[in-house]
Amino acid sequence: ILDTTLYPAFVVLGAPGSGKSTLLRHLELTLTARALRDETDVVTWYVPLNQFRLSGEEPEPEAIERWFEERWRDRYPALPPLAEIRRQGRLVLLLDGLNETPHKDAAEYRRLVIAWRHFVHVILGGRPGNRAVFSCRGLDYSAPLSSPTLRVPQVVIEALDNDRIQEFLERYCPQHSTRLWDVLRTTPQVEALC
Repeated sequence: ILDTTLYPAFVVLGAPGSGKSTLLRHLELTLTARALRDETDVVTWYVPLNQFRLSGEEPEPEAIERWFEERWRDRYPALPPLAEIRRQGRLVLLLDGLNETPHKDAAEYRRLVIAWRHFVHVILGGRPGNRAVFSCRGLDYSAPLSSPTLRVPQVVIEALDNDRIQEFLERYCPQHSTRLWDVLRTTPQVEALC
């Protein structure tokens, strides 16, 4: 997971309720479990971007960096500073809801996304191992993250049809898949999975 150096940053795209946040949380859990088993030394941090606030500052990369540093210090006072983990190339940022970053209008949002692009260059710049994964509901919100020097590809989450739901159940709970599908297919909950 995230071992490639070809694309150190990417965006997970999908409609509201498609599972973007769940996917990032699952990635956080998976990478943290691997670190606890000493299989990796990455430090994973899930950050909901709807909490992002700059007190009167312009959305510049330095201001974004300060915001992250302050939150890191407040949330993880016993861990090394975020800048140290970044310098070591061990940071995986899971940035959920790029389109939910507070903004006044489209022009401010565009400036903010460009600042995020510069911030990602700073976070990832020259340090193999650092990663950033954004989630966003549409390409129009995330396209400005890419630049000629750092391509940020998009991964689209598609809705599951009935066959894919059954395949998922068979793969992840084979002993109960038939019974689960028999119950799910006749309930409104199956719509939540599609």
